[in-house]
Amino acid sequence: MSVLRMSDLPSVGCSIDQALEFAATYNAYNQIAAEPETLSAMYEPIRRVWKQTGEVPEWMGVDLLRGLLFLMYREGHFGYDDDSTLRQMHQVIDAIRSRLTEQHEDELRLQALEDD
Repeated sequence: MSVLRMSDLPSVGCSIDQALEFAATYNAYNQIAAEPETLSAMYEPIRRVWKQTGEVPEWMGVDLLRGLLFLMYREGHFGYDDDSTLRQMHQVIDAIRSRLTEQHEDELRLQALEDD
């Protein structure tokens, strides 16, 4: 699997089609859980916290976030989404953007330490 870059992300406030296109670039069945039921069950506690707080959990890394976005994409494909799907997809994409920024900043700090 190739490294995800900022340029791979859809723009802030993207359309549902752009969000779905990006979500489809990650196959959580290969990366996280092989069966749809297992994938849904794994994300259930995360979604519960998200619903309670209104925030995607801070501890989620890029792969877990992409898996969640993939799950939302698959649910939409099978008609399980609702009107809040695009807003939620934007939250997940924004969280991915934040994690990539944090990773880049960490790499720069590490490089600075190595250069000293």
